[in-house]
Amino acid sequence: MVVVQGFIAYFIYKAATGISLSFPGFLAGMGLISLFMISVLALTLMLGTLFNSRGPILAIIITGLMIILFIIVALVRFEREEF
Repeated sequence: MVVVQGFIAYFIYKAATGISLSFPGFLAGMGLISLFMISVLALTLMLGTLFNSRGPILAIIITGLMIILFIIVALVRFEREEF
């Protein structure tokens, strides 16, 4: 699912800006996104076997995704700061 959306995004970006991204780098990024999605799916399946209700599963997954998002935002802000 990520592959089709990634290729569509690649060609839309290329058509809109006229800038061609590094294709091996783009594939590596899509591979990382796929690996992340597989790990979240495995975590969800594991939690589904441990808990009988949906509440804890959703809370743990959403909290984990928010923590990862905050880390990414902090890293992007850190790289953009000029010393």
